Amino acid sequence: MSSLRVLLYRNARTLLPSTLRAQRSYSTLLLKRVSGCSVSAGSVCSLKTRNKNLGFSNSVFVRYKHQTVESENAGNDSEYAEELLYFKRIPGIKSASILLYLFKNKPATESVVSSVAQIYQTLLEHSISPDPTILRNVMFIFNNYDPQLTFKIYDDIEKYGLECDEHVWQNLTYAVFRTLNLPIATKLLNHFTQMKRSVILTPQMCNNLFTVFTHHAKLKEALELYEYMKTHSIPLNKGCFVDLFKVFTNTGPEGYEHGKKLYTLWTNSQLAKDENVANHVLQMFLKCEGMKKAIEVFETFPKIDDPFVWNNMINACLKNGENAKAIAYFKRAVAHNVLADEYTFSGVLMAIANLGPSGLKTGENVHKIAIQKELEFEPAITSSLIQMYDRCEDPHKALEIFEKFIESGHLPNDIILISTLKCCVNIGPHALDTGIQIHKIVKVLKLDSSLSLCNALMQMYDKCGKPSQALKIFDGLAAQYVIPDSLSFVVVLGACSSIGPSALRMGEEIHNLINKREFKREIIITNALMKMYTKCGNPSKAFDFISQGYPTDEATLNLLLTACFMVGPSALELGKQIHNEIVAQKFDSNSTLIGSLIKMYASVGQPHQAIKVFDDSMKNKNFIPNQAAYVSLLMALTSMGSKGLLKGKQAHEQIKQKKYDRGLSVVNSLLQMYEKCGDQNMAIVLYDELKEHGLTPDEFTFAIVLSCLSKVGPSALENGKRVHADFANSPFTSNVSITNALIHMYSECGETNKAIELYDALMASNGKPNELTFSHTLFAISKLEKNGLVKGAKVHQQIIKHGCFTSVKALNALIDMYTKCGSTNHSLDTYDLMLKANVRPDEYTYSYALYACCSLGVNGITKGKEIHQHMQQQNILTGRSLGALMKMYYECGDPQKALEIFDQISFINSLKSAEIIIALKCCAKIGAKALQKGQSIHALILKMRLDSDSTVGKELDSMYKICKSTIQT
Repeated sequence: MSSLRVLLYRNARTLLPSTLRAQRSYSTLLLKRVSGCSVSAGSVCSLKTRNKNLGFSNSVFVRYKHQTVESENAGNDSEYAEELLYFKRIPGIKSASILLYLFKNKPATESVVSSVAQIYQTLLEHSISPDPTILRNVMFIFNNYDPQLTFKIYDDIEKYGLECDEHVWQNLTYAVFRTLNLPIATKLLNHFTQMKRSVILTPQMCNNLFTVFTHHAKLKEALELYEYMKTHSIPLNKGCFVDLFKVFTNTGPEGYEHGKKLYTLWTNSQLAKDENVANHVLQMFLKCEGMKKAIEVFETFPKIDDPFVWNNMINACLKNGENAKAIAYFKRAVAHNVLADEYTFSGVLMAIANLGPSGLKTGENVHKIAIQKELEFEPAITSSLIQMYDRCEDPHKALEIFEKFIESGHLPNDIILISTLKCCVNIGPHALDTGIQIHKIVKVLKLDSSLSLCNALMQMYDKCGKPSQALKIFDGLAAQYVIPDSLSFVVVLGACSSIGPSALRMGEEIHNLINKREFKREIIITNALMKMYTKCGNPSKAFDFISQGYPTDEATLNLLLTACFMVGPSALELGKQIHNEIVAQKFDSNSTLIGSLIKMYASVGQPHQAIKVFDDSMKNKNFIPNQAAYVSLLMALTSMGSKGLLKGKQAHEQIKQKKYDRGLSVVNSLLQMYEKCGDQNMAIVLYDELKEHGLTPDEFTFAIVLSCLSKVGPSALENGKRVHADFANSPFTSNVSITNALIHMYSECGETNKAIELYDALMASNGKPNELTFSHTLFAISKLEKNGLVKGAKVHQQIIKHGCFTSVKALNALIDMYTKCGSTNHSLDTYDLMLKANVRPDEYTYSYALYACCSLGVNGITKGKEIHQHMQQQNILTGRSLGALMKMYYECGDPQKALEIFDQISFINSLKSAEIIIALKCCAKIGAKALQKGQSIHALILKMRLDSDSTVGKELDSMYKICKSTIQT
């Protein structure tokens, strides 16, 4: 028999009187249970009979303090039910110890805990004080099931003064550690520091208590325990160091002072090379003193192989914006053969992402290392790779990584999906298919109740050209019982802005929903609402937010300026108020805001004020104009026509110095400025420079260059053909805008047949011509004169077929074509039909109709006078229309009336050499009576410095000769 069996046998013989059969049976049963012997059927049967005769029920209830625990069926489920029944009849310390030993080696089930509670409670009810062995075994079992039960025993220890040894306190501190119970931890600390105890806390017990104080950031208690350890020469173990550094880190300057002292102690201890402690040392210095001190401490460490320490440094650099240092630590970790994990790679990839495009090469190298270590498809690394490539301006590579991740059979998490959707947002419509695929994955994985994913999906659909789908997702949130947050409203309002006026009602409904929420006055919400109302055709509503006291920031003011831009001249006063607010809040160094301010003044008809804003801003040393500011300035200069050319050239030089001419939007604005300001020859220069800089022209670039070449005329034909060839080789498909520009260019550059050929090709391909297509084509046909009449008539029929007969531009071109092709009657008939169709003529309409009257000679005077009357009724008496009216009166035989119109033109300072020539002809036709008028015109010629014009001079000589004047020219 083993020594344990002998001991148990002696204990059982001592405890149980030999005169009692039941007690002997009980002792025998206990010994057999412990020693592993089988129990005879007769013994078990007799015990069950005795159990039944004693009247015990099959369900045993144990009342422990205020808790009642119902054990499992004692007769069937509890293995030691019989022993417990007899123990309750004859309780004792040693028998209790044996039973607890049996239960200690079994899993801590509810039945076992119930039985242990019965044993412990029975001892107390019989006034038997449990010894330390009993207490530690009970605590051990309770700790494995529910540590809270251990605290009830602690109450009894205090109440009855029960004797405890080191193991009891060990179990008690372990229970405190498990539950993080601060009151009990503090109570235990007071017992050991303020009362004399025979038992001294061990390092592990102290560690358990430190963990609680650290969790609750209790510096005072932690220091008290630390002093206790020093007083009793208790060595600090690894856990104590870790917890102390944690609590010193999180308790401000006072804690940090103690932390520095502990750091000195640690460096001189045997644990100075422990990497786990080193990690927490770094965290303390990072949080309390900063990156510089942490790096200094890190460099004092011996060789560190623990990736957690390196991760800590990399992430610390990342949080402090030290991206280059984070990358350097990663390289050192790789060089030291540190076993880098997913957190190491994700940290360094985020640092690279922060560098933008300049970090792409480094990111590719890190990607290769991740592949070599077979970590590429770790979810954290995959999401970081996607974000890195996206932010380094290679979003297509990011999508490629996502596709490989899916193809490899991995399931993406929400972070990967959201990161990929952001790539789709940056790519735009070309990434729509990938976005739709992600949406399907979200549905399959049943992640469509995730608000973050729904927000990302809505943003993707909006930026990829399907804003209506974003609205559908928003509507579906209610069905998923998902409550939208502020970002949800910002995104869906952005989708409404993208749709435009047709989404105004939806936007108003969302606005009403926002008003019911607590974040209705958040700036980002206010800005989104203002943008929605501006883009959806109700910009004046955006102004209401300011009058209602909503908060504003730079973005708000920028949106208000955009609203002013949309409203036009009537918003000038509000624009001035916003200007004053920008100055008052010292936002005048914000280049984006200044750019919007310049754009606002230009749009409301104040280009000189726009230029002044730019010039004043340039005097501010903190103002650095960005590309948007220059684009706005060029817009203002464009609206000034030829008067803006000199300032435009100066702006062009500044743009070249800052190398902003590498931006396509700036180049397009320069092209537009030179076109409108009268230096169209610069267009081809800018176009060639654009290609030299590696930029790819967009459709607007091609259109504006072709428009400039059209104004240059025949000398630009070869350049026009070259631009045409470049467009044909570009990734853009031919559209009506480019076709119109090409027709116009070939027409104005002398290739009339080529222009008509392009028109015919568009019609043959079932293209959709617009008013510009017809007007440019008709102007080309008009150059064929009588040979173009048949073709012009066919185009006339196509104008009717395509519903463009109400287009003023198309009808003007039609009137001009019929006149130049020799069919004046058709020209004037078209004018009359235009009036019957309630199409309002413009100055070009009247001009072309009057030129038709000119072709009729004296027979056209009646119709000419009728048109003159229409012009007066519509108050369209501009320089162009008056010039045509003057010519009509002259050609139709009323030179005196023509001179009256000349005086009107002279009054509005819109005279050109053509009108002066006609006026001189009128004087000559009238004769001597017009001599005085001719002399006044001569004086006007000298004033306008047109005396060097040979044509003007010739007509002046003719006028004097005919009027029989003796004055020499």
